[in-house]
Amino acid sequence: MNSITKEEKHMKTSVKWMALAAFTVFTFAAQAQVSLGLRGGYQMANINATKGLDALAPDFKTIDAFSIGAVMEVPLGYGFNFQPELAYSRKGFSIQESTALDLFNIPVPVGVEALSRFDYLEAPLLMKYKFGDGRVNAYIAAGPTFGYALDGQLITRANALVDIKLIDTDIDLNAIN
Repeated sequence: MNSITKEEKHMKTSVKWMALAAFTVFTFAAQAQVSLGLRGGYQMANINATKGLDALAPDFKTIDAFSIGAVMEVPLGYGFNFQPELAYSRKGFSIQESTALDLFNIPVPVGVEALSRFDYLEAPLLMKYKFGDGRVNAYIAAGPTFGYALDGQLITRANALVDIKLIDTDIDLNAIN
């Protein structure tokens, strides 16, 4: 008897949905004028802290990040378009705590910083409605985004007159993927 694990069943279901989405995209692409393009952008990644976490570490800071991806736009008619994308994106946050020690009446800054970075492969499947027929148009887009965490890092530094790199650890993402 062949026993299928929960993960294998989930993977088979995911593959079926991706195949259906690909079939739908290629069906529309065969009937319509498809546009291909690239998109990229700057992100200020951060997290929202719950009340308990906010009391523990209230000073979450944004990190500078970026996103780059490939875009396909399939016209459906009457101003509606289907826009699947495949993008690489970095997310994360940092926490900084510092104080000054009085050393012979000279304030010496002392602090610590923890930086987390997570890299994702994302696939937004957007329905888009365009307003206007000119070269520049307004639009509204909405839809689900499927993401897969590729890599994660936790970097910690201490500061006492000079920066000291304490830990640079890769985070094992197999537990959540």
